[in-house]
Amino acid sequence: MLAYVEHVIEQARHVLCTQNVANLHTTPPLLEALARNDHIVDLVNEKIRYVLLSGAHVDTDTLDLFREIFPDTAITMVFGSTMILSQAITRTGGDCDSFVFDPRTPYVVFWVLDPDTGDQVPHGQRGQVVMNHLSKAMFIPNNLERDSAVRLPGPRARSAIRSPRCSR
Repeated sequence: MLAYVEHVIEQARHVLCTQNVANLHTTPPLLEALARNDHIVDLVNEKIRYVLLSGAHVDTDTLDLFREIFPDTAITMVFGSTMILSQAITRTGGDCDSFVFDPRTPYVVFWVLDPDTGDQVPHGQRGQVVMNHLSKAMFIPNNLERDSAVRLPGPRARSAIRSPRCSR
């Protein structure tokens, strides 16, 4: 795996050296690997203005570290699932500087359930994420995710979730 990561880092270095790039979409573990290379850190700080993280969990301490290493780069995150063919809309949360993810209602709906009872948890409580997709093209009900999240009120009385595993 290490050889593959080194290969991807070398590809990123080549692209950053030879092309005008301003946006980067990557996973938190790969951004962490890029941040260990001083030359790439300089290139990212010189060129990249926006980083979108997805595909893996990132804790708030690591996110804070990314923001220190890349101070002039906006860093955001998306939460989604290939199984429901969607990504959530991201907004910044209040406490613990976490992300809050709003589903693309009315087509995608998140539930946060107590894994023992199957009941929806109250706002502010942690539970297991269940995603539902209902559109003209697709019907995927009750897709149980491995992620846990805190249920929050969403815009216009819709449910939202706080980034999985936010511990502060």
